[in-house]
Formats: sequence, C-alpha cells, structure tokens
Amino acid sequence: MEILSKLGIDWKLLLAQIVNFAILLFLLKKFLYKPLLTMLNTRRETIEKSLEQAKSIDDEMKVLEQRKAEVLAQAKSEADSIMEKTLKLAETKRQEAISKTKQDVAAVISEAKEKIEQERREALDHAKQELSLLVMQASHKVIEDISDKKITEIMAQKALKQVVSSK
Repeated sequence: MEILSKLGIDWKLLLAQIVNFAILLFLLKKFLYKPLLTMLNTRRETIEKSLEQAKSIDDEMKVLEQRKAEVLAQAKSEADSIMEKTLKLAETKRQEAISKTKQDVAAVISEAKEKIEQERREALDHAKQELSLLVMQASHKVIEDISDKKITEIMAQKALKQVVSSK
C-alpha cells in the first residue's frame, strides 16, 4: 500500500470510487442498458419483419405481374377470336345480302319481262281490233259502193272472222 501512497493515491478513496462505479454500473445496466437493448432488439425484429413482408409483397407482385400478363394474353387471344368470328359473320351476312339482292333483281327482271309481254299482247290485241274495225269500215264502204246492204254485211262478217281467227 505504500506504493499507492507514494503515487498519491488514497486506497480508501479508491475503494469508495470502485464501489461507486460498481453501483453506477449496476444502475445503468438495470435501468438504461437493458431497456435500451430491449428497445433495440424490438426495433431490429420489427425491421426484419418489415423486410420479410417487403420480400413477400415483392414476390406477390411478381406473381401478380405474371398473372396480369397471362390474363392480357388470354384477353387478346379472345379478342382476336371474337374479331375473326365477327368478320366471318359479316362476310356471311354480306354474301346473304348479295344473294338476296340478286334474287330480288331476278324477280324484278322477270316481273318486268312478264309485264312487257302482257303489254305487248294487249297492244297487239288492241291493234288487231283497230285493224279489224278499219278493215270492216273499209270493206263496208267498198261494198256499199259496189252492191247492196246484205252482201255488204256478209262480206264484213267474213272479213271480221278472218281477222279474229288470225289471232
């Protein structure tokens, strides 16, 4: 102990400082270090959980992106299929419309031909009637000049019969 006193150190004071330091260390450990370490551990665990959640969310996002791409590809495929069906249906409807129009045109032409034929027959009948009337009138005048009325009537009737029979 003499060495300590030669150095100017009081061993009682040194012992008291060691005891004070031990008490201070005990108090700091109990009231400061443990709560601080607990808080740091809790914070570390929270951060680790957050990182794990972020990783799982990232994995889910990748899966969702793949699913989105698959759904978009399927939707595009379905849209192409629907478009193709629509185009085929439109072509079928167009062909049906063309066919119906051709049939309608053929019916109109046929009807027009029949009407023209009927009008031609009517005009021919009318012309024959007019001609027979003119022939009868002309015959009547000629015969009237030549002979008497009875002969005239007989001749007119014969002429009328010939004209009518030529129909």
